Amino acid sequence: MKKKSNLVLFLILIFLVLIFFIPKLKNFIISKGSKDVENIKFFPNLQTSSINKIEIKSPSHKVVLVKKQGKWIVEDYDYEANRDYIDEVFSSINALTTQNLISSNPNKFNIFEVDEKSGIKVIVHDQNNKKYGFIIGKIGSDYNSIFCRKSGDNNVYLIEKNIKLSFEKGGAEGWLNRTILKFTEEKLKEIRYKYDGEETLLAKDVTGKWKYPADEKVSLNEDAIKNIISSLSSLTFANLEKGISEEEAGVSVPKKMCTLLFSDGKKVTLILGTQKDDNLFYCKVDNKKEIFSIYKWTADSIFKTLSEMTAK
Repeated sequence: MKKKSNLVLFLILIFLVLIFFIPKLKNFIISKGSKDVENIKFFPNLQTSSINKIEIKSPSHKVVLVKKQGKWIVEDYDYEANRDYIDEVFSSINALTTQNLISSNPNKFNIFEVDEKSGIKVIVHDQNNKKYGFIIGKIGSDYNSIFCRKSGDNNVYLIEKNIKLSFEKGGAEGWLNRTILKFTEEKLKEIRYKYDGEETLLAKDVTGKWKYPADEKVSLNEDAIKNIISSLSSLTFANLEKGISEEEAGVSVPKKMCTLLFSDGKKVTLILGTQKDDNLFYCKVDNKKEIFSIYKWTADSIFKTLSEMTAK
C-alpha cells in the first residue's frame, strides 16, 4: 500500500514538472528555431548611412524612396519624405537578425506570409550599387514580433520587433513630409495679413506682447493670437496636389495672404487659394513650388479678420 502511494506521488510530481517545463520548452524551440543559429545581422556589411534607395512593394502599394543631395525624396511625388519614417526604416533594418530560425521549408512560406505574393518585399540599394532584399511576413503571436526572410533564402526568422509598421504607411503619399511651416513663437516678429489688397499688421513689442501698430488703442485678444500662431507654427497639409496649376488653385492672384517676418530677417508667405471642396482649401507658400490643400478648419483658424483678433 505504501509503495502504491509513493508511486502515485511520484507520478503526480512528474506531471507537475511536465506542466511547468513543457511551455518553457516550447518557447525555447520557437525562439531558437529548428537549428542552433548564430545571432548575426541579415546584412552585416550594410551601413545605413550608405543607403541611397529603398523600394517597398506590398500587395496593395509600391513605394520608391531615393536620396538626392542629402535629402530623402518620395519618387512618385518628387517631394521630401518624412525623415522620421526613414529613420524608422533604418532602425528596422538593423533589427533584422538570424537569432530565431523558425523554418527552412519553402513550402511554409505562405504560412508565415513571406512568399512573394503575400509579404512586403523590400529592396535596399547602397552607394556601391549593391542590393539587399528581404520579405516581411505576418505578425507574431505576441504582436511585437514579425516573420521575415532574406530574398533568395529559404530560412524564415522570427524578428523580435514588429518592423511591419515601419514599412506600411498607406502608399507613396503616406511617406511625405507633410510639414509646411515649422517654427517657435519666440522667433516670430510680425504677422502681416493681406485680404483683397487691404493689409493688417500685427507686431510684437519689446516685451513680447502682440500689438496692432496702426492703432495703439486697439487691444488684441491674446488667446486669439496664440491660436493663430499655434496653427501657423506647426502647419501641415492634407494633400500634396498633383496636376493642378496655380491659376486653377487660385493662388496666382490670391485674395488672402499671410506673411510672417522672423527675428533673423527671413520672410515666408502663406497664400490661400480657392476652396477645393467642403473640407479643403488650396494653398501655397512662396518658397515652395508645390500646391497643397489644407483643411478648412485650419484655414479658418489662421485667416482672421481684425475684429476676430480684437479683445472684446
